[in-house]
Amino acid sequence: MSDTESNKRRASGHHKDEPAKKRGRPSKAVLNSKVPENSMSRVQAQEMVSRHPPLSYSSQQEAWFYDELVPWPAQHDWDEEDDAAIDEEWNQSELKESSSRLNTSQYATLFLLFKISLRLYRTTPIVLLSPICALRYQAVSKNHFCNEWIMSGKFCELLSSLMVHPCWEENIGSLALALRWTVICRLDSRSAWALDVKLSCSILQRIFDKIKDHQGESLNISYHEMHKAERDRASGRDEPSSTLSDILYEVGEAVPKENAVRPKADPKYNSVFGWSVLPVTVWDLKVLAKVVNSMDFKPEWNYSVEDALSAWKVENSGPELPPQDRLSVIYMHSQKSVFRHLRLVDRQLTSVQGTEEANHDENQRSDPFSSSDDNGPQLDTSSSHHQGRRRAVVDDSSDKESESVSGTTGPLPKLRRRHAATDDEDEDIAPVRSSDSDRPFDPLPDLEGDEDDDDMAGTFDDGTNLDSGEFLPQATKELDEFRPSGPTLAESLPLRPPASPLYVSLRERELLSEISELRQGQRRQDDLMLTMQTQLDSMQSELRQIKQSIQAPTPSQSNPPFTMPFGKPNTASESVLDEPDLWWQL
Repeated sequence: MSDTESNKRRASGHHKDEPAKKRGRPSKAVLNSKVPENSMSRVQAQEMVSRHPPLSYSSQQEAWFYDELVPWPAQHDWDEEDDAAIDEEWNQSELKESSSRLNTSQYATLFLLFKISLRLYRTTPIVLLSPICALRYQAVSKNHFCNEWIMSGKFCELLSSLMVHPCWEENIGSLALALRWTVICRLDSRSAWALDVKLSCSILQRIFDKIKDHQGESLNISYHEMHKAERDRASGRDEPSSTLSDILYEVGEAVPKENAVRPKADPKYNSVFGWSVLPVTVWDLKVLAKVVNSMDFKPEWNYSVEDALSAWKVENSGPELPPQDRLSVIYMHSQKSVFRHLRLVDRQLTSVQGTEEANHDENQRSDPFSSSDDNGPQLDTSSSHHQGRRRAVVDDSSDKESESVSGTTGPLPKLRRRHAATDDEDEDIAPVRSSDSDRPFDPLPDLEGDEDDDDMAGTFDDGTNLDSGEFLPQATKELDEFRPSGPTLAESLPLRPPASPLYVSLRERELLSEISELRQGQRRQDDLMLTMQTQLDSMQSELRQIKQSIQAPTPSQSNPPFTMPFGKPNTASESVLDEPDLWWQL
């Protein structure tokens, strides 16, 4: 063998000092081959990317930017002692240690989830899976070494694929409701997780109006049964259902049919930071993804969540903020903003409750003739309403999950930002509250899932770009220098009906309750009128039959005039009730 041939052969192998080939994100050519450029998923991904510009902030603005993602109230008391309390809460939490080493490719799927959530919904998965939305992450693994705070790679990938599907219309509230609904169906929760909001879907609105009437008590039927009955009534009235209602209905149908072993119901995941929540697992995300994939959407939405994620990676492959080496810091800022929000909500609820109790005492003193029986129930209702929004006291040693919780069991009021408030902002509400009587149960044996809710180890970048780019932060009155140039996010969105708000201010709750009662009274009156009309029609039909049977035909009646079944008769009498001969014969 010649030296030349020997050298060529050696060149084909790896040098001993050559670093091993790293697994990285697929090339754009590979991604393009998976998702053709003219496919509907690519077209929709392009439109979503164009509607939501990338993040834009400087290193000095970073903390402010992520702090502003969770809104502040229009008026609030906040000082250095509050900041110190939040810092102390962060330093004492397990989250600080768990999130301290996220700046590596091992957490590429978590980083991708953060980028999608920030770009498409202007929030973080930390906020989505928090008491603000009545949710939390539940780790499920065959081993006991998984991190209960940091979302696993499989969980992040599934949630990312759901987020980028257009069926939610880029509304984080719709996705959060679908996640809550899936967990509720899995646990068969009977708590009154009510929505104090006017939804665009009348079917869902009526459901949550009924749920609101059961505050403080357990529901008699499941959420899915209630939803199914309401959809049947709407179908009888030729009332169309919304896409969100269709998805929630299919979730209720799919959950009991799912063959995969359900995750163990662990009471410790029923609350977090002292607030009751619904725990989301990989099992729930898989069921919801299967439902979305099976839906018969309109053509532009009719593709799988997997295709949606692949298309998003192709269309959003350029550099943008945040960089992955800042993921741990962003996690800290986002979690501190959640702590701050919970602190403000707890303070606001305490203030409202104290004001109502003071007003009640004053009314009692000003009206010496008022009986305790008259005012007692009103006070109890008000107190329980606000007490139900307070922190939950959880006893982890108790097997009775719901009995160990005596406080907030739903998403918290979305406090308004510090910039100028608008009328639209006043309609923001807290969507969910739950009674204390709920006892979620696991219909299947308490077995660990067959599918390991793996840790982030072994997961590498699957299309995530680790470079940095820009996103326009929301402008405020206080920081004019941070105002973006060009069109704002709201101006770049297409014209369409506004998404339903998910939150309401506390001062509107009483008014909404009265409106709900008036609507229920109107519905009962409409149902009564419909019943009376049906009975009258039935009586008229019977009278016609009697008249025809007792009157013998005469030659002059051989060709009787034709009478329209639902119109005005072609006879002299306006109705069979006006026939005097008929009444005499009866």
